[in-house]
Amino acid sequence: MAPTSSLSLLVYGLLVGAALAGKDYYKLLGVKRNADEAALKKAYRKLALKYHPDKNPDDQEGAQKKFTEVSEAYEVLSDPEKRRIYDQVGEEGLKNQQAGRGGGGRGGGFQFHGAQDPFKMFEDIFGPGGGFSGGSRFTFSAGGGGFGPGGGGGFSRGGHQRPRQVYNFDGMHRTVRKLSEARFPDASSKHIWFVHFYTAQSRRELPEEVELLAQKLGKSVKVGALDCDLHSNFCRRQRVRGDGFRLYIDGTHEDYSGASTAKAFHRYISERVPSDYVNNLLRSEQVDEFLTGCKSKGPASCIVLFTSKFETPLVLKGMAYQYRGVVAFGEVRGSNPKLSERFGIRKYPTVVAFCGGDQYATIMVDDLSSEALPDFVADLVKNGERKCVTARREAAKKRRRVHEALDPSTDFSKMKLRELREILAALGSECVGCLEKADYVRKVREAVAA
Repeated sequence: MAPTSSLSLLVYGLLVGAALAGKDYYKLLGVKRNADEAALKKAYRKLALKYHPDKNPDDQEGAQKKFTEVSEAYEVLSDPEKRRIYDQVGEEGLKNQQAGRGGGGRGGGFQFHGAQDPFKMFEDIFGPGGGFSGGSRFTFSAGGGGFGPGGGGGFSRGGHQRPRQVYNFDGMHRTVRKLSEARFPDASSKHIWFVHFYTAQSRRELPEEVELLAQKLGKSVKVGALDCDLHSNFCRRQRVRGDGFRLYIDGTHEDYSGASTAKAFHRYISERVPSDYVNNLLRSEQVDEFLTGCKSKGPASCIVLFTSKFETPLVLKGMAYQYRGVVAFGEVRGSNPKLSERFGIRKYPTVVAFCGGDQYATIMVDDLSSEALPDFVADLVKNGERKCVTARREAAKKRRRVHEALDPSTDFSKMKLRELREILAALGSECVGCLEKADYVRKVREAVAA
């Protein structure tokens, strides 16, 4: 064969290969290449029902894409002339021929002939309404036609422009959780939830305020949003309308009726979240009782916040609610001098985890921010056993060092009360009923001599 002929064949092969590139319509419908009209229609009916957006309220965008592709495949393969061209040159070749005849889309995919759109085809086969109640359906909006990213068409209800996207859960509103009927807080929920029920007519500034709230709350309270256009029946059963806000705690809810700002939302939530799961520790006897109740709950089962403030922070209330029944939370407020001295607290806030209720085997972190507290607690719940093994070992070493360093002949009466208490704490000894300094001196002498 002459070189020129070989080159021509090579170029022809490359052109045919390029032309055949594109969607495999037979594969999209799940039929063989020799499928007849009945087989094509059967496959289309099955897949169109499966992927119709109204059948997939939780993933309308994904369903819309598949529904469009299935409709496109059936539109081509059910037309003998288009199918013949497609079999020869593929989707791209068919599109190019359509464009050459003035009937193609603009680089985004195949365009339906005439005024037909995928939902009109659906109604032609399934009847008006497509078998869906309420007569609601999607249509292609006018202008620009075509499938996929290159086409200018978009889906809309009733022939109007598609409602705008209210929340961008994967972008600027990523801290807000996307809720549905299947994913909605109930009595078994671990967290407290603040929920926004919205529609396409919701005020544009609301998602930004809700996102700011979610960022401010961090992990103390969950913030979610539910689309009442997609889940209209569920919203009706909940007796809510668009732009409604609710706080969900322990399976009950309360409607919010204040200003729609992040600051107002946060103030309301801070006031409503209960402090029932946080023990307010004022005296040593209360601490002892609190720690005794933790001994049977396992490692790192008691966590106490030492703070200079007099109000329970929202993050502590949220953590106590989330880990209710798993971790006992306590709070020592107002820089309590006696309890701070007992446990060697020098800075506020300081968080102390007591291993199995042992007041001497502790995991202590000072200057812990409210943003870092949830991660600290989660780490203790997950790795508490390992961390407490280390804490107990260190506490035992400290006791031995103190005991070895103390001389029974030391005149302990010359020591300050704080020093006597520290010695007793290091030795693992308590001074029950001690009121005067002399009581502590006597107890230290007994502990050192033991």
